[in-house]
Amino acid sequence: WLAFVGQHDDSCRFSTVLIADDTANAQHPPEWFARSEPFACFGPAPFFSAEVTFAAGATMKNRYAVVIADGDSDGGRLAALAAVAGDALRQQPVEATA
Repeated sequence: WLAFVGQHDDSCRFSTVLIADDTANAQHPPEWFARSEPFACFGPAPFFSAEVTFAAGATMKNRYAVVIADGDSDGGRLAALAAVAGDALRQQPVEATA
């Protein structure tokens, strides 16, 4: 998982965003991309530093859970949020493919 804790410019309040990948994803654990300037953005980057080859017409599916929380987060809270994300991934069945 990867999390970003940021302080809002206008209100000086904090929020936390956490993304967790499914352990069944082909590239688990994923490589992540993150930046904070000129604005914050982050996410999994399965094609960032390595080519992934698959047959023409084939699809690749990855699953992620996103948790958005109000307030600042320390290591303990981040671990708890990651556990929530993991629970969500385990509770939501994987979609069957044809």
